[in-house]
Amino acid sequence: YSRIIKNKVMLYYEGDHQTYERQIAAAITEVIINEMLYNADLKDRIASSSLIQMPDWYLKGLVRYVSSGWSYEAENRVKDGLRSGKFKNINHLENEDAISAGQSFWRFIGKKYGNVLIPNIIYLTKIYKNVDDGFLYVIGSDLRELLKEWQQYYLDEFAGTSNLPSDDANTLRKSKKDQIYQQVKVSPGGEYIAYVANTWGRKKIWLYNQATGKQKVIFRKEPKFEHVTDNTYPVLAWHPSGKILTYINEQKADLVMYFYRINERKTEKRNLLYFDKVLDFSYSPEGSRLILSAVKDGITDLYIHTISSGTNEQITRDIPDDLHPSFIRDSQEDILFTSNRLSDTLTNSGDPFEKSALTFDMFTYNLAKGNNVLVRLSEDKYTDRVQPAAIEKNKFSYIGDQNGILNRYVARFDSTISFIDTTTHFRYFIKSHPVTNYDRNILNQSVASGSDAFGEVLFNKRKYNLRKGVTGESDVIAPSEITTTSFRKEKTRFLQKADSVEQLRQWLIAEDRKRRDTLKKPIYEYYIKNEPIDITHYIFEKEKQNYFEQ
Repeated sequence: YSRIIKNKVMLYYEGDHQTYERQIAAAITEVIINEMLYNADLKDRIASSSLIQMPDWYLKGLVRYVSSGWSYEAENRVKDGLRSGKFKNINHLENEDAISAGQSFWRFIGKKYGNVLIPNIIYLTKIYKNVDDGFLYVIGSDLRELLKEWQQYYLDEFAGTSNLPSDDANTLRKSKKDQIYQQVKVSPGGEYIAYVANTWGRKKIWLYNQATGKQKVIFRKEPKFEHVTDNTYPVLAWHPSGKILTYINEQKADLVMYFYRINERKTEKRNLLYFDKVLDFSYSPEGSRLILSAVKDGITDLYIHTISSGTNEQITRDIPDDLHPSFIRDSQEDILFTSNRLSDTLTNSGDPFEKSALTFDMFTYNLAKGNNVLVRLSEDKYTDRVQPAAIEKNKFSYIGDQNGILNRYVARFDSTISFIDTTTHFRYFIKSHPVTNYDRNILNQSVASGSDAFGEVLFNKRKYNLRKGVTGESDVIAPSEITTTSFRKEKTRFLQKADSVEQLRQWLIAEDRKRRDTLKKPIYEYYIKNEPIDITHYIFEKEKQNYFEQ
């Protein structure tokens, strides 16, 4: 929910362009809704007597729904709010709870009664200056009845999922009120677990010893007060030895890198120059370099940072967002990361009009070859794969949304011969299987390199749960036990439709290129075909031309 000041809106780039686009969409949506409600560009410019008293969930939830639609994050929060009883009275909710509940309510209205009725509801709310009358005169039901229907709608939608780990010895800690756990990192070998706790901007790094069960705070910064906080700092990474915890924090608009030595209990620090923001980073196997996902000039790319010299080498430079990088185990030159790029070839042109995919996939890249060719680790389309962590050389873990809930998967990397001409060409792929079947999203995970120890953060009963364990203890999840959510099915249909439109667009581009290229042969020779004309799906040449000239 953005704050508009006169004719300007405050925007901030958080590291990925999808979130940035949602900010822009939210600002535009807010302006339009204010215009519909108050006949003014901004409600700050009109008399207070004309204002309509609205609960937070109504206006902020509507802005969120119109600008962002629905998401796994919203579904996760609403599911927990309804099952825990927190959302029993929507008018008592505040902050993010109110926005998420309002977003789900407007989605319910759109699903059951149609999105076309929402402008009518806003208009009659403005006429009668009453929220209840807006719903009553458009839908025919008062708000109290609609809220009951809303709760039942989502309880029915979430009825098929009810798997959650119990509160056992693997539950390391639960958050306090207004506290979140941002990130968890398990040391190589699984001896230590480091995690970040954030309480209204008061950030602490805790270090937990798995052998003794003791934990302590090794870093604390910023005061505690109610405000909008940056929940991306500090960023953690372990040295391959498991004896040095490195973390990056933003202080006074500068980036500072800390090295905490566990045995000596001492901390060293140095300034990290050049970057606007660091989202994630990881050590190389020998411990002399870092692979960073960092922001520079509004673009999120990959960089190699040499610790001894403090120099940076840029690996990618393009619009797609490159996230969660790490080195593959026992390889000095192969990196693994996730990206929403369409092409498997690095252009490094920084073209601001380059298109990005709607989903994130995993890629590997060999730094030594320097041939600008990536290897896409594909398995199927229309799913997101994020937060990959190498376990062995050809085995890694990641968070996937195959069933509509963010669960942990373990994958093995393999290859097969694609075709042979003058040389042999290989096609690379992964085979993965789920090792968790939770009904709540895994918000953050870490798997120790060289072992099966893991750490994870879940959101359950209005608290962030920090858990630890060993993936080898997980049972094999049978396909019959996995339930696909209705939103996952809805998203798959949307992605399939978008993919069809993109394929048609690419075909039209190729056809238009043929039409325009008449240097080597007449244009009619490009369209000589020995196949029958498809009358049902025929596209006229003028339509193709208009598509590109509009």
